[in-house]
Amino acid sequence: MRILLIYGGGIQREALLLAASAERIRVMMSGTADALEFCRMEGAWAGESGATVEIGAAGCLEAAYDRWFEEPAPRPLAITV
Repeated sequence: MRILLIYGGGIQREALLLAASAERIRVMMSGTADALEFCRMEGAWAGESGATVEIGAAGCLEAAYDRWFEEPAPRPLAITV
């Protein structure tokens, strides 16, 4: 499932939801090497750094979900003789 995280200042980031409970969520964002964890504290979702986020939307993965974190395909090497 994909979710939309809204940081302070209105910055929006799409994330892949890895695990969720009423008190905790783990997500993966494109361009990051590690999963991020957010805990529910006093009605807000707070990250490990203390930054709070809102969950703006949630939706099912599309058929192309396997390409979301995919590395660019290597280009074939052209050899001239």
